[in-house]
Amino acid sequence: MYHRHVCSKATFKDVDTAIFKMLWQWCKRRHPNKSRHRVADKYFTSVPNERGGRNWVFWGEIERANGEHRRMLLRRAFDVRIRRHIRILTGANPYDPSWANYFARRHSREEHRSKPAVGSDEYAMLKHRHSHANNRHTEKHRVLNRAL
Repeated sequence: MYHRHVCSKATFKDVDTAIFKMLWQWCKRRHPNKSRHRVADKYFTSVPNERGGRNWVFWGEIERANGEHRRMLLRRAFDVRIRRHIRILTGANPYDPSWANYFARRHSREEHRSKPAVGSDEYAMLKHRHSHANNRHTEKHRVLNRAL
């Protein structure tokens, strides 16, 4: 996201509020003769998490290419991790070969790498690789502890 470098958590929260209000108006307009409880049950759900959970999460179902139905939740703008901008040195010039090492180090930092979207196949593969690496790491410690 373009604005993730700006300190904008309050703005993201306002955006989430505006999106929710627009979605709720759309839901009521789409089902004018249904009760608000029935409309809320149809389009919104609760999601538990480690901080107690979130209520009023907009959701829908999509059908994948293999025919499997998957539940998709609307992500909040407020959940975007803010990354602080690191200033470039005053004399640094990306077109000057003498600064090539500086820019190479700068762009190799973890926060400059793009990450796959949560729920995507790439994210699942990355998560699987990470958990697999952790399992090998803990197994190595078990073997070392048994040897001692």
